Amino acid sequence: MHIMQIQILNSIGLLLAIIGTIMVFIWGLTLQQDSYGLGLGDNNVVKTKWGDITVKEATEKGKQELKKHKCLSRGGLFLIGLGFLFQLWAVWT
Repeated sequence: MHIMQIQILNSIGLLLAIIGTIMVFIWGLTLQQDSYGLGLGDNNVVKTKWGDITVKEATEKGKQELKKHKCLSRGGLFLIGLGFLFQLWAVWT
């Protein structure tokens, strides 16, 4: 394989791994689940990062956010693995 192609594969792999790592740190490690107290009913209004909404709405928004964060952080892990595979491909060809 031509030296330029090896450098391109290596660079692609490195960029994928960097992007994946950033995604994991942004969406995987920063997610915090909020708790609104056991004594509150579903219709009580609480202050959240989304504004003043009911406990039921806040719980639903939290579940949606968790699903999004898990999906994006898993995508980041996939990119890290793909980046390493590109680098291995560059080394072994």
